[in-house]
Amino acid sequence: MSEMNYNIRVVMFDLGGVLLRTDDPRPRVELGRRFGLSREEIEKLVFGSEVSLKAEIGQAEPGEVWAHVQKKLRIANHELAAIQDAFWAGDRLDEDLLAFVSTLRGRYRTVLLSNAWMDMRKNVARRFGSLDAFEMQIFSAEVGLRKPDPRIFQHVLDLLGADPEEIVFVDDFSENILAARKLGFRTIPFKNVQQTKNELEALLGLNSA
Repeated sequence: MSEMNYNIRVVMFDLGGVLLRTDDPRPRVELGRRFGLSREEIEKLVFGSEVSLKAEIGQAEPGEVWAHVQKKLRIANHELAAIQDAFWAGDRLDEDLLAFVSTLRGRYRTVLLSNAWMDMRKNVARRFGSLDAFEMQIFSAEVGLRKPDPRIFQHVLDLLGADPEEIVFVDDFSENILAARKLGFRTIPFKNVQQTKNELEALLGLNSA
């Protein structure tokens, strides 16, 4: 169990894979099958290409990512929108975890730090609603830096006027956790919601529900 620490002033969460997760894998499995690919291969095509990584730092538009996917899979123009909808269809915003974050806002500064394309803020609002549990929302494409680049963590520190040890950071990628920890952030690797809540409550000295 983590030791209680009352010096923490900031609670910072990742978005994709933590708050926004692909809870229903079937749409991506079916989409991959349609093109002779596994779910992992279809996800790598969308998220792992050079143009996608450029989009995460604002050097390419989301439309360019999908143009790359369209070309690779030989998708007709009239089918592309349906393919995009199918790719995202299994994603869910964890309302319970978001509500938990809301209970922290006011006692702590709440921050969202996400590697995301330029349209993520708009798309989350359109598909899921508000993220106002977070007083500050930082998307990599908007600042031109992405995790695990130490400069994006320094950007957070500069914006908040905080020291690293005053921030606890939750993320599902080990390379992001390690980069933050190396700079002195307190970290919680996301495995599941209950584990994350338990570790965060223990670290903050809160009473578990």
